[in-house]
Amino acid sequence: MNKLELQITANEVRKGIVTAVHSAKAGHPGGSLSAADIFTYLYFEEMNIDPKNPKKPDRDRFVLSKGHTAPGLYSALAQRGYFPVEDLKTLRHLGSYLQGHPDMKHIPGVDMSSGSLGQGISAAVGMALSAKLTNDDYRVYTLLGDGEIQEGQVWEAAMFAGFRRLDNLVVIVDNRLMDRWIRFAHHILLVRNSRHSISM
Repeated sequence: MNKLELQITANEVRKGIVTAVHSAKAGHPGGSLSAADIFTYLYFEEMNIDPKNPKKPDRDRFVLSKGHTAPGLYSALAQRGYFPVEDLKTLRHLGSYLQGHPDMKHIPGVDMSSGSLGQGISAAVGMALSAKLTNDDYRVYTLLGDGEIQEGQVWEAAMFAGFRRLDNLVVIVDNRLMDRWIRFAHHILLVRNSRHSISM
């Protein structure tokens, strides 16, 4: 996709978020909307995935550590073809498979159930380590919220990933504490605001 196509798709993801949260009369639209560009880039440009075969062994994995932004993930998955866009209107409804936090047992394209803040990176590190140990070449992406990176478990996982040189792990996080990530031997790309100016 070119830049314009990605922008148009990101706007469709945003529409899906608003539709889902409005229909649910509950949820966390702010975090989902702010991550719409990230979800769009990952699912439409970056990740090796196949909506027709969501469990293919060599697919890239994604862990939404800040699980309360599930409407953003769901909207991206729907736009990418994992399930019908119309299903977004069932968010948090009784009997719907789209609940307040991602559930890998019921939602196509979800690689890890999440919700407890700070735990997603540990799961992502485990997946990345597994790929290294089995000589698989998939990548693992995880999105953390800026509040959850205060949890000790996050820093233990970050230190472990740096120690094991897990170069197949991509951690996307708010930039307020980037100096810690650098100290734990991680390669950092700093994306400033929503204009996507990248510095290294």
